Amino acid sequence: MPFVNERTEDGQWQTIDRDRGVILLYDGRLGADHPYNFFFKFEDATLRVEAFRRLQTQSNNKYLITWNIVGLHIPEHLADKTEEIKDLLSEAFDVCGFLFNRKYAEAVNVEFSAYQI
Repeated sequence: MPFVNERTEDGQWQTIDRDRGVILLYDGRLGADHPYNFFFKFEDATLRVEAFRRLQTQSNNKYLITWNIVGLHIPEHLADKTEEIKDLLSEAFDVCGFLFNRKYAEAVNVEFSAYQI
């Protein structure tokens, strides 16, 4: 089963791939000048992810969404899986769209400006 958006039991939104055991969970935002905060559950670790979002209106009244990952905190024991983690994050953000809804998205791009191991 691929990634899907769903609510957790406590009402939070998440993008989850049950087959691979990977979850992208929204954790809030401090304000308009700050990135969106997420937790990314991968294997035995929960990674912190910070991302800015850009919306561009397309001619069909849908949006081109770009997520710019500005913080990705990968534990040292997973450093050799950095590319796999980035690929899974790109898939998860593509399904997430914006506000866990891809209905009005024409396309979703994911950029990695910075990350930390």
